[in-house]
Amino acid sequence: MTAPLLPPSTDITGSTVTQGEGKTAITKVFDFLDYIRDYGSDASSPKAGPGNTVDFAVKQLSATTAHFAGTLTATTAAFFGPSGTPSRANAIHQVQASTNMFICTGAITDAPFSGWIQTADPGSGVYPLALNPNGGQIFINKLIDDGTGAVLQVAGGISATTAHFVGGNATGFSVDNGGQQYTKIDIQNAGITKASVYWDNVNNELVYSSPNGPHCLLGGNIIVPGIYSDTTASASNVFVDTDGTLKRSTSSERYKTAIEPLADEYADKLLDAVPIWYRSLCAGDNPDWSYYGFSAEKMAEIDPRYVFWTPQYKNGVEETETQIQATEPVTVKSTEIVIENSKAIQKIISKKVEQPVFDIMPVFDENGQPVIVEVSSAKAAVFDEVGNEIEHAQEAVFTQMTHAAPHMITKIVKTDKQVIDESLPMIPDGVQYERIVVGHHSIIQRLITENAELKQVLTALTNRLETLEAK
Repeated sequence: MTAPLLPPSTDITGSTVTQGEGKTAITKVFDFLDYIRDYGSDASSPKAGPGNTVDFAVKQLSATTAHFAGTLTATTAAFFGPSGTPSRANAIHQVQASTNMFICTGAITDAPFSGWIQTADPGSGVYPLALNPNGGQIFINKLIDDGTGAVLQVAGGISATTAHFVGGNATGFSVDNGGQQYTKIDIQNAGITKASVYWDNVNNELVYSSPNGPHCLLGGNIIVPGIYSDTTASASNVFVDTDGTLKRSTSSERYKTAIEPLADEYADKLLDAVPIWYRSLCAGDNPDWSYYGFSAEKMAEIDPRYVFWTPQYKNGVEETETQIQATEPVTVKSTEIVIENSKAIQKIISKKVEQPVFDIMPVFDENGQPVIVEVSSAKAAVFDEVGNEIEHAQEAVFTQMTHAAPHMITKIVKTDKQVIDESLPMIPDGVQYERIVVGHHSIIQRLITENAELKQVLTALTNRLETLEAK
């Protein structure tokens, strides 16, 4: 069979490629397609009919959908597919790794405009996606190592619904602000900042702030070694409430009302207090040391205002209402090696995982008008050197901008913890020694006054005695 000559460039726009029944049937709009079918790209080596795989090279390829069983070499290639949420149905390009696994790429061509990569199975399941599984760094929004040697390096912000960072050394997770004054981490709920922690590089300060007030709940002890070395001659002014809240103690009249002198009868009750010597059972005290003080229980019997009171607790469940992002189950597939009949068998394991749900919302401006964005720009037709149209003209495409907002739901979180037993009374927990000072001061003042009066009486009696003796 003698192969006919082909033109150096031919427009094949509008071709249809089908495959089935054990052969490749190629219908083209030009006669040279029969040549490709029967001879392939090498005219000296005929393929002997339409049942063979055809290997050929093209200068430029543009396809909405395409399936290649042989070898395709292209100088440029453009694939056009649907736009939408990541799925095999919306993929522009698919690589079939096996009968059960695909690697798909696609794009969302309206706001927020993004490209995506997704693994998938023939159904709706998904697989893990590994980047550099055998080692090597991964850079996002940058090209070179920042000098830290970190495996994952991101230039810009990281936003995550949930995140777990495991470091290969003591640093674990680090943030470098590139020489700016503040290194800041925001904690958000549904896009609203609830708290911020940032480092001030100028003042060398770690700052916590919250728009809802300076409330910070810590699950353990607060340890600040630097405080111990920063001393002052001033008296302590910090009070720890029964719920662990730190409060500033104050004596200003700005925070007092109905002020009057302390009655002697209340001050005199302090004379009934019994000083004691004891050893401490507290975990923070040396058990070999001894201490002086008062019993809170005994002081409470004298006057309940001389002690701190604490509620009694019991085992219970605390319910907290919170807003969280909704999730939906998806099937994730992974491989696992099992030993069966002395053979290592690779099996595909499917499991359900939860992925976050978003509401796709149209965007309007302040006047209520739709915000329109350009999906694709207008393009002129492209012709080859002999005038054949190799790419059609394309009009600009516009659509309304959309925003992917987390779909929030209310969830009741139950936590096992010690809760206050409202059926039991509060019990004495500590002596308010500063109030004892007030009572003692009142007694001392009164004793000084009485002593001065006695001195006056004694002086008068002494003078009278001296007068009588002089007679």
